[in-house]
Amino acid sequence: MFRCVGFVVLLLLGFSRVCLAEDRYVRLPQGTVLRAEPRPEAKVLTTLSKFSTLVEVERREGWVQVRLGKKLAWAELGARGEAGEPLLGSAAAVVLPVPARAPDAAEFKRALAALGSDGSAGKVGPYAFHSDLNDAPRRALLDRVASQVELLYVARYGRTPIGQPAEAIVLFALEADYAAYRRGVQGLERVDSWGHTSHGLIATFDDGRPSREMAETVVHEIVHLLNRRALGPALPGWLDEGLADDLASSAIADDGTLDPSRLGGAVFRAGSRVQYFGARASLRRLLEARAEGRMPTLETFLTRAWEENTAEPQLAYAQASFFVRYLASDAGALRAGLLGFLEDVSLGREASVEALRVRLGKPWPDIEQGFARWLVALAAS
Repeated sequence: MFRCVGFVVLLLLGFSRVCLAEDRYVRLPQGTVLRAEPRPEAKVLTTLSKFSTLVEVERREGWVQVRLGKKLAWAELGARGEAGEPLLGSAAAVVLPVPARAPDAAEFKRALAALGSDGSAGKVGPYAFHSDLNDAPRRALLDRVASQVELLYVARYGRTPIGQPAEAIVLFALEADYAAYRRGVQGLERVDSWGHTSHGLIATFDDGRPSREMAETVVHEIVHLLNRRALGPALPGWLDEGLADDLASSAIADDGTLDPSRLGGAVFRAGSRVQYFGARASLRRLLEARAEGRMPTLETFLTRAWEENTAEPQLAYAQASFFVRYLASDAGALRAGLLGFLEDVSLGREASVEALRVRLGKPWPDIEQGFARWLVALAAS
């Protein structure tokens, strides 16, 4: 199981058509069920865990056929959404940042019920905090960590989230209790994760995990909330997860101070045995995949649907995270290009791969070579 799946349940639901190159594309929201045939009772092939832009093959009386890797699948079209969330439709060309959303009353009630009578309320950073974990030092660490995330987000990515935080964090003492609660969240019934964001809530668990690992999970999920407020609620999977995992990969000091300029995780050596943890393990995994020819090119990775990338989830999250870190860590044109791209996205412009390339000012082979060299140098450091 990987460190922090961080599946985001984006509460903006609906469909939007966009045109790219010569293919027709359709934008399908998180939670969309893809079936083998255009019938409600047909076999389920997969359920989208992210907003996804897929090639549209044809439409047929309320259904759209899309290409998912080498497969064809059908999605049922229909207006769906939740109170307070704008719907995407054929006339909605602009998607802008949205204000923070207070926890959905019914979902919040269900989360508190899952905590049981041992749950207590408080604050960590600017967020309401509910937990059945009786561990003051852990809570103090999370408070310190959560207090820094938004300021570091602004400094690192150049975008200021609109409004003020309104969401809540629910921390379960036991993984089993968290898993039981998560199985009741639409779209996550069959997903294993160490934390998720849904209905104005961040939910995760402690269960004796290393304190830094738990803090990384919380940072990752907070960044998903900030992405909605700073960039918009319908980001490509690589961008949403890449930003979240990049900031979560920051070095965390004993007092909870986050340092995004240094890579977190750890390497332990005992004789000839070497063990890697956290972000260091992700970096090693990425380098091994590249050496074995399993790492897709950046252009392929960024272009295809997130569901295709997460056929190897650990590799997908690592590639998204370190690509964002590569751009954000550059002192020159690459960082400027990333910041310009994020500004464009925040203004409602399309978050396309070509738009990113234009902002970076280089062809993909050159970007690919620079990324590969940077990965090697980072591992050596």
